[in-house]
Amino acid sequence: MKLRIALIFTTLVFSQVLMAQKAKTNHEKVYFNVSEAYRNKEKAYLLNIRGQRLTQLNDTVCLLKKLTFINMMKNQIANLPNAFGNLTMLRELIADQNQIVVLPETMGKLKSLQILQLKKNKLTDLPNSFSKLKQLKILELASNNFNYFDTAITGMTSLQSLNIEHNKITHIPAQIGKLTLLQQLNLSNNQLLYLPDEIGTLKNLQVLLIENNKLEELPPSIGNLTKLNTLILSNNKLQGLPDVFNNLNKLETLIITGNPIENIPSSIYQLKQLKLLVILGTQVDESTIKQLKKALPHTDIRSEL
Repeated sequence: MKLRIALIFTTLVFSQVLMAQKAKTNHEKVYFNVSEAYRNKEKAYLLNIRGQRLTQLNDTVCLLKKLTFINMMKNQIANLPNAFGNLTMLRELIADQNQIVVLPETMGKLKSLQILQLKKNKLTDLPNSFSKLKQLKILELASNNFNYFDTAITGMTSLQSLNIEHNKITHIPAQIGKLTLLQQLNLSNNQLLYLPDEIGTLKNLQVLLIENNKLEELPPSIGNLTKLNTLILSNNKLQGLPDVFNNLNKLETLIITGNPIENIPSSIYQLKQLKLLVILGTQVDESTIKQLKKALPHTDIRSEL
């Protein structure tokens, strides 16, 4: 689906554009070699060692204290040096597609860090010190080996985007309600059985992706997400939806494909701003679909009927 693909790549594209803008605006050189960067360590701000088949990160990196950006994705790095926390000016770290199993506790010292990408590694948990990353805005943990939602995340109170899809997480703790600045939350492709009521305290949430889980119901508090623009619930075990959609007056995309839903709550008929409603693979009957199309004439409603 085009919408989903766009969401997945938003962070990466933003990150690469940000690096290019930094280099161009500030005339900062991008270093592609740690040794060269060290020889100019007082002027080394941007380091790109992407795809260099590295199996470990040279400890010298930790001496480059002026670094604000590191791209080390697509290597075979298994761990980061304990002194990595010395990089207190680091604002962005891209470490996707490595073999990282454990992160050093010292990463909690990265007080300037705003973007952290760790997709496609082998992480099972996070250091407790992660809760100290109060400036972090974007956290990407997709495609790791998490089987629970690490509560260290809930200390990152500046988070705006959190992606933990493609793990094995079975539940979300109530503490997620602390992330009140969150705008995008991707929980797809896990083993979630339910969502806590506290999900409804995320008043700034605009995008909520929960497809391919095991949810049987949604908490009524989801009706408190008044800024929600996109809600994707495909391929769960939902037999119904709570009748709380009347307050979601900014919702433009609602996808409930692949759920055993029979009835559509009356509040969905009031979503005049809804642009896309996908009910493929549900048990919604032809009569209901006709009523929806009549009530929402400007909505693209997709079904088998």
